Amino acid sequence: MTHRLSLIEMAKENELVSDFDQIQPGMMVPGSVKNLMDYGIFVEFPGGLFGLAPNKYATDVKVPDLKKLYHPGQSVIAKVIEVDKEKKRFLISLRMADCYHGDTDIGLGLLEDNLKYMDYVIENMAKRKGTKKKLSQMQVGNICISEVTEVNSNGALCMVENRLKGLVTKSHMEGMEVAVGQKLESVILYIDPKNDCLELSFDKTLIKAIKHRKENTASMVKEGQVLKSEILLVKEHLVLVVLKGHGAGKLAYIPSKRHLNDVLEMHQYFEKQVNKVALKHQCGNHQLACLQIHEDRKQKEIELEQAAERKLASKETHNFKCGMTVKAVVRHVYPHQINISLNGFPGRIHVTEIVDNIKNGKKPCQAYKASMEIDVRIIGFRDAKSHSLLPISHPGVTRSLPECTVKPSKMSLVEIKEEKRVFHPGDKILAFVHNYVNNCLWMHVTPSVSGRVYFLNLSNNFRAIENPSHFFKPGQGYHATVLNVEENGSLELSLIDEREKVEKNGITKGVIVGMSQESGLTVQLVEGYKGIVGLTDISDSYTDNPTSRYHKGQCVRCYVLSADSDNKEKCALSLRKSRLTTEGSVTDLDIQSISNLTEGQILRGFVTKRKKSGLIISIGNNISGKVNTNKIPHHLVYRTYPVGKVATVKILSIQNTDISLELLKDNDSEPLVKVSNKKLAENRKRLVSETSVDETGVSSKKKKRQSVDKKSDVVSMVTGNSDTDSGVEVKEDADSDIETQVVTSTTEVPRLKISAGFSWDTDFQMPVDDQSHHDNASSDESENDEEEKSTKINIGKKKRKLEEEKKLFELEKLRLEGDSLPESSEDFDRLVLQSPDSSIVWLRYMAHHLEMAEIEKARIVAERALKTISYREEQEKLNVWVAYLNLENMYGSQESLKAVLDRAVQQNEPTKVYNQMINIYVASGKIQEAEQLYNIMVRKYSMQKDTWTGFGLFYFKNNRIESARNLLQRSLKSLNKKDHVEVIAKFAQMEYKYGEPERGKTMFENILSNYPKRSDLWSVYIDMSTKAGDTDSTRQLYERIINLKMSAKKMKFFFKKYLDFEKAHGSSEQVENVMQKAMEYVESRGYVDE
Repeated sequence: MTHRLSLIEMAKENELVSDFDQIQPGMMVPGSVKNLMDYGIFVEFPGGLFGLAPNKYATDVKVPDLKKLYHPGQSVIAKVIEVDKEKKRFLISLRMADCYHGDTDIGLGLLEDNLKYMDYVIENMAKRKGTKKKLSQMQVGNICISEVTEVNSNGALCMVENRLKGLVTKSHMEGMEVAVGQKLESVILYIDPKNDCLELSFDKTLIKAIKHRKENTASMVKEGQVLKSEILLVKEHLVLVVLKGHGAGKLAYIPSKRHLNDVLEMHQYFEKQVNKVALKHQCGNHQLACLQIHEDRKQKEIELEQAAERKLASKETHNFKCGMTVKAVVRHVYPHQINISLNGFPGRIHVTEIVDNIKNGKKPCQAYKASMEIDVRIIGFRDAKSHSLLPISHPGVTRSLPECTVKPSKMSLVEIKEEKRVFHPGDKILAFVHNYVNNCLWMHVTPSVSGRVYFLNLSNNFRAIENPSHFFKPGQGYHATVLNVEENGSLELSLIDEREKVEKNGITKGVIVGMSQESGLTVQLVEGYKGIVGLTDISDSYTDNPTSRYHKGQCVRCYVLSADSDNKEKCALSLRKSRLTTEGSVTDLDIQSISNLTEGQILRGFVTKRKKSGLIISIGNNISGKVNTNKIPHHLVYRTYPVGKVATVKILSIQNTDISLELLKDNDSEPLVKVSNKKLAENRKRLVSETSVDETGVSSKKKKRQSVDKKSDVVSMVTGNSDTDSGVEVKEDADSDIETQVVTSTTEVPRLKISAGFSWDTDFQMPVDDQSHHDNASSDESENDEEEKSTKINIGKKKRKLEEEKKLFELEKLRLEGDSLPESSEDFDRLVLQSPDSSIVWLRYMAHHLEMAEIEKARIVAERALKTISYREEQEKLNVWVAYLNLENMYGSQESLKAVLDRAVQQNEPTKVYNQMINIYVASGKIQEAEQLYNIMVRKYSMQKDTWTGFGLFYFKNNRIESARNLLQRSLKSLNKKDHVEVIAKFAQMEYKYGEPERGKTMFENILSNYPKRSDLWSVYIDMSTKAGDTDSTRQLYERIINLKMSAKKMKFFFKKYLDFEKAHGSSEQVENVMQKAMEYVESRGYVDE
């Protein structure tokens, strides 16, 4: 058995030499070095064959000691130069001049194999523990902090952040003064699994280039570009370089060998050497390249060969005729043709003239090697300049290049006739891959006829359609079907047996070419059709932003809702599983017509547009309705219902194509409208505490605890904390996975500040107008009519005045009793005068201005609140600061937000403010800003464990697992040792919930090995294991605990947990077993009733 790729490739093509009789001069045979002698090198070949490479044939230049270049077991490609059949010996050559002909793809292939093997080794290291696992988590090109532990003449030894060893050579710290204990930034150049260390660089220029590297259109590197590069590292199998120019900061690999026999190439490279490289393809995450000088040599050799062919063709003549069978020698083998020599005259065998039948994906040209002698038959001639085929009767035939064949069917023909092959739709033919360009695979059908395969007709394998260049290599042969014959003679082909059609109610495949949150997916179909998958047709169960689960170039199967052959770009498609199969369960109705709708129907749809007048909701295929949002605050609509959001609606009316909708709360039939005055009055009654007066006239306040969900909606909108209570610590039980603390705004309720002697029970008394009474009583009947008329007018005025005053008293009474709500700024001014220290009132005042889109006035109210609220009311002030920060985050600029944040930090406890700001950032989707703020916190408050655990939880929740793990290592360097256990336990819990449970288990085991009697850690460990669903592991943990020596109180606690666990997850026998063990423990401690 063998793993050698060179032997495996030869075996695949049935060209593996295993018998001496198969050995022929000029053959290229793969083997391995067996032994090195003073006079040459013995090479072992398959089948127990051995060949000798004399010293002069071992290298291109004379080398004093071959043992420095070759070693036993090394893979080589040997060229047979002499065969002695009598003694059954043969001589071989390992020289590059004999075995290598300038093809740079060979060296790139070797480099790619080595990089794949490196990735395989690192992937296996990730499954191990300790240093190997840590090494697997590092990546070449990453920047890390290294502490210098030793400096010598060769360079420096370092300790990387996660306690890994590092090595920096002298060339990578040139011009720097490095001292022991110094911490420096470094770049990882190489991961050495053999020695369990990293090779690093302290080069500041390199670090700066990597840091400033941005992957955008301007800095993107493409295959074929030529850039300058600087060598960073030289190894036996690879050379690492950093690119210059617009690719500055990007690392790439170039081959250290051009060929398996190239033992001298790597000695020409040295660190800091600058070369021009030609960029090649990607190998995984690795960018490949090769020296431009090698590419130039390759191109020059090709041009020289072509020039020689033209020169030979122009000067020499031949007497070959069509139909002749002659001996030929293979000169060069290419994917599309084989260049041959017919008695010294050049000719070729086109890839289509090699086989009559082939297995899909095979390369027929690979069966031939340079220097092979073969029989060929001439089937025509082609012009050396234009490369076009010439008729047999052409006068220039004797100077043209012979076109030959080795097809068995043509080799056996008695006579070769000159006839043009005619193709028809439906014909089954053989075609050979040329290249993939512009979504089409171009193929050779005959030496003069080509065809193209549209990418959707390549395969039924979606992976092949999404990445055709990876699956279809030049020179591969495939069975194809002719779909159409174009006017210019080229063919439209298909590699699929059954031709798919686009027709209504049919299923076909397509490729996503466009995505939009408003309209859905644009899909390219076969036969030039293109269609739209609406948002409501993507899935049977709606989710927010449904297009985010797809990407451009992705292949999908589609159900055709409608198709028009006259307008091929207007197809309607569906990706609903219920349409494609019979297994899909429909959560949201598939609405295809307005007739499917009825007034009063409740359903879900997607927000596609947001206008000032309302929301446009898509509820079916090309069916949309409008929601009038005049009753909902404008900013609340934009924040709660972005484009692509799922919304629950109720159909109010249907008039032709106009559909009026009402927005409902999720999973509810209650309409979502602006908070009414009645609702606000109820909120006010809940928030304003009642005051009672005793018999002595001294008022007493009733304390009332209020829940978060009872707060005013308007206040929640301003503070941005509609889901969390202000100032309430939320702690989960001991069995919870993570203990969190939410600090928002206060729960203290506002109270009207009144004098102690005021009684709510005393009714308001209307004042009696004494003057009016006196005037009426003293009116004299004897006064004249004029005086009586004047008196009546005065009485009427005074009555109207009394009525106005009575209404005013009633209004004031209602306000004092809290039964009316403020509707204007004046009303709020009265409220804040009554309760100046209540943040709830101030926040409502701010919300009032926000509803009116008066942002600047809301800022003024916030500033007034901060000046008015007493300095003793710290929590009340913090509530206003949080609302102020929310306001600036939503409506202000970055500068205004920073200014408010700086002031809030100065006037409050900084950590509380920072935590609130992070919550605001996260709620508004500003993850990067939140991370920056956390970095500031861990620098300023590095001794506070809550800061580190909060930062870690942030990373875990945002799927930044590796960042969270690195953060743990940073925290342990900053925190006191007494906090290490608790912090590690918290991160272990996070690993269980968001990362790898197995890693969390390892972390708990490590802690408990040092602190075996920490019952709190055991309890959390057990709860995590139980939640992970690993009942066997949990049971083993309980068994370990009940055998520990702990206090009786703790043992009782764990026995009870164990019993509850078995009752929930075990059998009756296991429950009895736990009870029996508990009894044994009691008896062993002497607690036995007599």
